[in-house]
Amino acid sequence: MLKKAGRSLMIIFILCLAVLSGCGKADQETSEKMMDDFGSIIGASDELSAHFDTALTAVEEYIASPSEEGRKKASDSCSEAQKQLETAAGISYEMSDEVKDCLEKKGISAADFMVPYQTLASEKDGWQDFLTNISYYLDDYIPSMGEIPDELKQICRLDREYFEENTKFMYYGINSLFAGISDEEMEYLDKNVLAALRCFQPSDVQWEKTSEGADQKMEACMQQMEEIYMKMSAVYGAHLTGSE
Repeated sequence: MLKKAGRSLMIIFILCLAVLSGCGKADQETSEKMMDDFGSIIGASDELSAHFDTALTAVEEYIASPSEEGRKKASDSCSEAQKQLETAAGISYEMSDEVKDCLEKKGISAADFMVPYQTLASEKDGWQDFLTNISYYLDDYIPSMGEIPDELKQICRLDREYFEENTKFMYYGINSLFAGISDEEMEYLDKNVLAALRCFQPSDVQWEKTSEGADQKMEACMQQMEEIYMKMSAVYGAHLTGSE
C-alpha cells in the first residue's frame, strides 16, 4: 500500500515538474518575443543615427584635409544620407497582449517600451535638419566663397558632440528598461539586440544594474544635449546676424 502511494506521489511530482517546465519554456519564448519586438524598434532608430554618422564622418574628414574632391565626397555623402533617411522603411508596430502581459510581469513600463517607436519620425526630421544645414555650406557657401567657414567647423563639432551624447542616452534608455531582467534574458538581449546596433552601444558606457542608475545617466546625457543645442543656436544666430 505504501509502495503504491509512493509511486502515485512520484507520478504527481513528475507531472508537476513537466507542467512547470512547460510554463518556464513558454515564459522564456514570450520574453524573447518581447525583446525581439524591441530590437526591431530600436534597430530602426539606430539605423537613422547610422546614416547621419556616416555623412558627418565624411564632412569631418573633408574639414581635416580640405580639397575639392573631399568637398564633393562630403556633399555626396550628405545627399545620400538624406535620401536614405527620407526613404527609410518605417515600421508599423502594435503591441500584442502577450508582450503587454510580459512587460507587466517584469515591471517594465509599456509606455516607456514604446517611446523609441513613437519618436522615430521626430528623430528622422532632426537628423535631416542637421544635414540640411551642413549641405548649405558644402553646396553653396564654400563653392562661392572658396573657403571653409568657422561656422561649419563649429557646427560639425557640436553635431558630433550631440550625436555622441544621443548614442549614450539611447543606450541608457535600453538599460533603464531592461535593468531587472535575468542573466539568461540579458544574454539573449546582448546577443540578439545590442550586438546588432551600430550606434547605440558606444564603447565608453557601462551597463547599470538598476533602472534608477540608468535614469541618472540618461538625465546627465539630456542635460548635455540641451547645452549643446543652445551652443548650436548661438552659432546659427551669430551667422544670421553677421549676414545681415
